[in-house]
Amino acid sequence: MSVVEFNQPARFVAGTVGEPGSREFYLQVRDARRVEGVAIEKQQVALLAERLEELLDEVGADRDEPATAPDNDPLELPVDPLFRVGSMSVSWNPMERVFALECHDLDAEMDQDDDGAAITAITGLRVVLAARRARVHASFARARRAGPPSLPTVQRTARPARPRLPPRERVPTPVSETPDVTSRPLELGAPELSELEWQIEGRLVDASNVVVRLMTATGERAVFKPVRGEQPLRDFRSGTLAHREVATYLVAAAAGMRCVPETTWHVDPQLGEGSLQRWVGPLEPAEQHQVALLDEDELTDDVHAIAAFDTDEGPLVLAHHDGDPLRDVALLDVLTNNADRKGSHLIEDTSGGGDMQLYAIDHGLTFHIDDKLRTVLWGFAGEPLSAAHDASLAALLAARDGLGAQLSAHLDDDEVEAFFERVAALRTAGVFPEPPLDRYPLPWPPL
Repeated sequence: MSVVEFNQPARFVAGTVGEPGSREFYLQVRDARRVEGVAIEKQQVALLAERLEELLDEVGADRDEPATAPDNDPLELPVDPLFRVGSMSVSWNPMERVFALECHDLDAEMDQDDDGAAITAITGLRVVLAARRARVHASFARARRAGPPSLPTVQRTARPARPRLPPRERVPTPVSETPDVTSRPLELGAPELSELEWQIEGRLVDASNVVVRLMTATGERAVFKPVRGEQPLRDFRSGTLAHREVATYLVAAAAGMRCVPETTWHVDPQLGEGSLQRWVGPLEPAEQHQVALLDEDELTDDVHAIAAFDTDEGPLVLAHHDGDPLRDVALLDVLTNNADRKGSHLIEDTSGGGDMQLYAIDHGLTFHIDDKLRTVLWGFAGEPLSAAHDASLAALLAARDGLGAQLSAHLDDDEVEAFFERVAALRTAGVFPEPPLDRYPLPWPPL
């Protein structure tokens, strides 16, 4: 067992990932070499803040210290927690005039390898902070500011914390009763996004980066992700996430797959340049039936079990449906090397009046040259590709010159080359890839 230590890190924050009502809380710490985090309960965050404030007031350590600006930025994504916090402690060192915060995983067990030797597991996090920084971190329990004050917020109800996965015959799901004349699949002949005049409706407050919903005078809606609203990430170059959204749509369109809403590059007069994606699905978040956490007795023959988790509700199994719409998304994720395919990124749209159309959204963490695939759709691993998928791969390779030029407007040359290498390798293999053994293959949280 081991403890990860940070001495006077550049950043130490509490934050959330997910939508209101189903948010996961994390502590995240960063220095010049690494970013680490731990999962924590909301109540623990509040207790940590209270204890820090008590100690600061008791010792008066920061009375003569210069103030430090509050850190209101979101967490750096993706978040891959070391463990879930079981216990915490805060202490004051009067000699060095620093605070030491320690978090421990009480559920950790000493694992052994096949030869019986102990395996070192990370079971603790220790962070040393100067007093002036500790005062700032004592505000962890405060809710994060929801976007620029110049933008109104779009109020959205939270998705259920634990969606259920019914048998396929129950799909499609009922949509929101909110009238919505524009939440429909993209039809041939529909006006291109770039041809419409957009006005800001408000900011979506449940996103890590700045995401704004735009609206036309006739009720058309779209999602705009401005470059200037992107938070810096460790693995992806700053200012590129919106470009990757557009690149993913270009790939899906070239492959003949309609699982990504129309997405284009756009320059907003107020927010600058970024990606613009046609809004699909209901205006309010609806329970999606493609991916869910289930009790063991809820598993049926038409679902794929992916992983098991211990939760407050007891042991639950992460599972997803079988079916060609999900296979299309899984194939797209492999091609684009998607590092963040969560269940909540799947939108079921029935507003067209026919069968349910499945859309995939949130493709900012894609096209990395290194293997970054993290997805909840591993249930297709090892399964042969269909004839339709082989035809899609052939179409991508045949369109290499034209598609490559389009992608080069949004990706680096080595990312474009790596993409076509993945296409060729996948067609040669003829099967969906297996999960990696050298890293965690799931996004967190998975839903």
